[in-house]
Order: sequence, then C-alpha cells, then structure tokens
Amino acid sequence: HTALPLFSRGLMVVTDECTKDDGIDWPKLGWVFDIREEKNPVPIATLPLPSAEVFTKRGGRFGAHNLYENYPGDCSWRSDNIVLATFFNGGVRVYDLANQYQPREVAYFVPGAPALSPKGAVQINDVYVDDRQLVYIGDRFTGGLYILDGKRLVGGLQFLPPGDIPLFPRKIFQQPPEPPPAPQEPRRRAAGRKKAA
Repeated sequence: HTALPLFSRGLMVVTDECTKDDGIDWPKLGWVFDIREEKNPVPIATLPLPSAEVFTKRGGRFGAHNLYENYPGDCSWRSDNIVLATFFNGGVRVYDLANQYQPREVAYFVPGAPALSPKGAVQINDVYVDDRQLVYIGDRFTGGLYILDGKRLVGGLQFLPPGDIPLFPRKIFQQPPEPPPAPQEPRRRAAGRKKAA
C-alpha cells in the first residue's frame, strides 16, 4: 500500500493493505526491506503487531495501512529511525528501527469506538506529523481527526524518558474521556426573605 524509503539507511518500509473486516485477510504486515542493491530489494524484518485475537474481534479492519511518509518541506517532521503506521482498529503505532533487523514498537494510540461507527470500532487510516511534532490521525468513518502531542516523547518521537508517561501508552488502550457533568445552577434565596442578623 505505502512505501517509505529511508535512503540514508538503505532501507524501505512497505505496508500491505488490509481490505477485509474481522481479520479475514489477516495478516497484513509492515515490512522492512534492504534496498542497498536497488534491483534486488530483500525483506529483512516485519513490524511487530499486537494480538490478532484481540483486534480481529473488535470490528472493522485490522492490519497495516498507511505510513507517515516523511514529507518534505519546512512544516513536516522527518526521521530515518522512527516510523509511524496506521492499523485501522489497531490505531496508530510507532516503531524504532535503530536495529532494522528487529524493529520494536515503542508506542501506540488506540482510541475507543467513535459514536455511530458503522464498524463498531475506530478505523484509523492516515497519519501526518508536523514540524511541531503534532501527530494527526484520521478515522475513515465517524471518528474524525485526532491530534496528539508528539513532544511528550523526548527527542522528536524517539525515546521515552525514565518515569515519564508517554503520549502513546504501551500496552494500554486509551479510551475517550468521560464527558464532564452538566453544570448546576447555583441556589438562590427565595424573593422576599430577609437575611438573619
């Protein structure tokens, strides 16, 4: 589906595209290719996936889709070590490719099911990161646009500092917050009553 060349490293990350609901076409993976020999790209690793048993039962599609493509220009963030990928009901996932033979997931964000979703689950299908390290992800149906603060991960979405809570909590599903309670009107004294002295 998407190909992301990392020319300085002689690598290319490529994703399949999941096209079926409920894991029918699972697995749809993200691949790391060695492209130092342009005429002979060699697959060397896959991006780790979370449990298929969990995500294939959530509703909608689960599997690889888009990558953040290191867009050129002053308004885009770029990295040859960190890759962001979308996985439909698996949300957005962040991978560290410091060791291209063993990519590791360093973070993720999986929103709860949007109201009125025809699939009963989020379907995150695109990601963009701007020069301020704001991460924009979109749901393909009713979830709209999510904006995440990538600066919560130190060094431009690279390494988690000790004791800090990452924006993309590892092994935790982030659910939307409960709406605040409706404000209550302050009590007023009845007209005609006098204050006791």
